[in-house]
Amino acid sequence: MMGLDIGFKRKAAEKAGLVFKIIPNDGCYNEDDDPDYISWCKASHECIAVPGTDHYVSNDTGSDEYVVVRANKWGSTYYPLTAWLIKNNIDWDEF
Repeated sequence: MMGLDIGFKRKAAEKAGLVFKIIPNDGCYNEDDDPDYISWCKASHECIAVPGTDHYVSNDTGSDEYVVVRANKWGSTYYPLTAWLIKNNIDWDEF
């Protein structure tokens, strides 16, 4: 296992109180920047609040059933998120 992403069922996490929030990228850009970059700057993403921290991480699936977030083993979000999932008896995958 590489430990780069964590995946879990959305409904179980919501029922246990995990916070989901839409956060805009709010990027700064110039009108002559690459159109793809401008689109990214104007976009918003669904994120989850990592329990016990002031960090949000992006839900990379966009799925109503399954959440995948970047929470690598060597970063600040891995332990708080996986500890919360274990505490709330939520099965999760790491890949």
